[in-house]
Amino acid sequence: MAEMPISNPERILRILDSYLEKETRIILFGRAALALGFGKLGSQFAKTMDVDAILPAVEMGKTEADAQFWKAIELTNKSLMHEGLYVSHLFTDG
Repeated sequence: MAEMPISNPERILRILDSYLEKETRIILFGRAALALGFGKLGSQFAKTMDVDAILPAVEMGKTEADAQFWKAIELTNKSLMHEGLYVSHLFTDG
């Protein structure tokens, strides 16, 4: 049985995770959330080129001051730029 190729959202998030120095909570939404959260049913969204996320408002002060998080976003986008993949649209839930 052939192994399923990695989806674009999973690839983006794996690279982001490789740059993060500590656990950081984000809430996915949009096509990336559908691709990763619904298995085979979400596979039609696997080619989305970005990951959109919600940053919890209750943690926003901590997140805004977390330089390693913002650097990880920057490095992820820079390393994937040549493929047209990126982390995009970071919103708060408040």
